[in-house]
Amino acid sequence: MTRQRRLLSPVIRLRCAMTRQRRLLSPVIRLRCAMTRQVATDHKAFYVIASWEDGAQIYELVAPSVADRKT
Repeated sequence: MTRQRRLLSPVIRLRCAMTRQRRLLSPVIRLRCAMTRQVATDHKAFYVIASWEDGAQIYELVAPSVADRKT
């Protein structure tokens, strides 16, 4: 049931990161504008590419394990 809820959500929200100088905001990505690709050099990593009429953004994300990346 939890997996189905995640798949039906229309957006992806990424966590924010903190540095000593500033807080990095988390982007919200609409699923209909996003696609994923594997990173060739890291089996746990993948790219999320989000495109809009204005342009595109690419994010490199790393999962805790290869199995987590596949789900």
